Amino acid sequence: MKVIGITGGVGAGKSTLLSLLDEMEGTVTVQADLIAREAMKKGGIAYEKTVFLFGAEILGPDGEIDRARLGEIVFKEDNKRLVLNSIVHPVVKNEIIADIQEKENEGKSFYFIEAALLLEDRYERICDEIWYVYAGEELRRERLKKNRGYTDEKIDGLFASQMKDEYIRRKYLKNDSGEEIDTGIARFDMTPPWLVFDNSTGLFLTPEFFDILDKLLVTKEEIAEGSAEEFIEETTEETKKEVSEEVQKE
Repeated sequence: MKVIGITGGVGAGKSTLLSLLDEMEGTVTVQADLIAREAMKKGGIAYEKTVFLFGAEILGPDGEIDRARLGEIVFKEDNKRLVLNSIVHPVVKNEIIADIQEKENEGKSFYFIEAALLLEDRYERICDEIWYVYAGEELRRERLKKNRGYTDEKIDGLFASQMKDEYIRRKYLKNDSGEEIDTGIARFDMTPPWLVFDNSTGLFLTPEFFDILDKLLVTKEEIAEGSAEEFIEETTEETKKEVSEEVQKE
């Protein structure tokens, strides 16, 4: 089974990409944020520690953690956001690692992990490939206001909590331009390999993108085999074409 990490700034289009992947055979998609929500529910692994550190003020009338209240606290104070991350993120990662093993035993082909802080939490150590979804900040701001009703203040807090695109390209992609493999998609020969999707113009909503995805989903077994038969056929056809062209010239 091939494990692929999906990351990108909030509002870049990761959820749209996941919904398309969900429709493909043999794929499993997980969202780190949804696992975190479960872990913070009453009775969840991270519930008691979170309440102990942040106090009863974050609880709603039903005793559940009020995510809106907690969000207001952590996005205004970086140190408290780091504390919350130190509680929740290891729990989420352990859950995902256990699920990867389970899904591999079930015979799944692809396992996609979507996490806004995928790089910060070092998920690349368990991924065979990283898919980075890009869209400019102003466009993402417009999307978040229109689709989620977020205020500028909340958006500023979200942007501040994530790595900037310039930093990611400098640190992880070494400011390389990569190899364009299709319109809006570039491959980078890193460890693990990266694919960068430019979703600034709505790449994921184009009719042909589903077919592009199908071509991108190559299993580890297929990579190992190297598709030898296809290579031989392609080489043979190219040779025949070259010979034919030479004969026509003569």
